[in-house]
Amino acid sequence: MFFQNLKSIKQMVDELLELDEKMVDGILASGHDWANDHIATSKDDVEEVHNFLMSKKVVGPVGMDEKMDPVGKEDEDVNNDGKVDKTDKYLLNRRKAISKASKKK
Repeated sequence: MFFQNLKSIKQMVDELLELDEKMVDGILASGHDWANDHIATSKDDVEEVHNFLMSKKVVGPVGMDEKMDPVGKEDEDVNNDGKVDKTDKYLLNRRKAISKASKKK
């Protein structure tokens, strides 16, 4: 699913890049600036995933190069990528939801 989504995004971006820039600028300037906001948000999301996955490239078993926080001394950088961002917030909320669901069973 991940790679299929990437391929779909790439295809749509390629089509958009073929459009006349002046025409697109004219359309966006006539009250459709929301489209620019969506592209900016998407760019940020793709950049975050890119940076995360590129930082995880390893030789050998996956994850063997990651340094985990000592037990009882976990910090807000859940994915240990060196920065606290919305990915960490997502992972923390996901872990809480899984833990809560597990306790109900």
